[in-house]
Amino acid sequence: MKEFNIRNWPAALLNLVIAASLGGTVLTVTIA
Repeated sequence: MKEFNIRNWPAALLNLVIAASLGGTVLTVTIA
C-alpha cells in the first residue's frame, strides 16, 4: 500500500497543481 502511494505521488501532486491552477483561474475570472 505504501509503495502504491509513493508511486502515485507525482500524479497526485500534478492533479493538485492542475486543480489549484484551474481554481485560481476561475476565481480570477469571477473577480474580474
